[in-house]
Amino acid sequence: MERGVVPAQLPRHVEGGEAAIRSRVTITKRALLKRMGLRMNELTWAGRETLGLYAATLEKLRTIDAWLATHEPIDEAGRPAPVLALYATLSNTASRQLSLLRSVVESMAREDQQYDRALEALMEQGRNTKAGREADDAAD
Repeated sequence: MERGVVPAQLPRHVEGGEAAIRSRVTITKRALLKRMGLRMNELTWAGRETLGLYAATLEKLRTIDAWLATHEPIDEAGRPAPVLALYATLSNTASRQLSLLRSVVESMAREDQQYDRALEALMEQGRNTKAGREADDAAD
């Protein structure tokens, strides 16, 4: 990604472009489903949609993380990279999507006890996300 990349240009500046991002989103969805012990067809339509959005958001965050690992987030003039604003927005979005996905699975678990493991996996994901943010805050 180049220095002046704006959010709408993100897929064009990723190796492999949008196809690579879509492929990684699919891999992320599968990994999340495996962690929850579910299959895609076991989720409600709301669960499938939320899972897809959450996986896409996670992949965008990972893409930005990879870019930040090789580029300075602040330029010589003291200006933050434009992608940092997107990163903050995506972090907030991922938290909200995880919460929504957890509530969908929680609703499913109330109806059928087989989804308890999935709910626990999502709760662990939330704890890991929160712990990561707290560790980042402490490092600053």
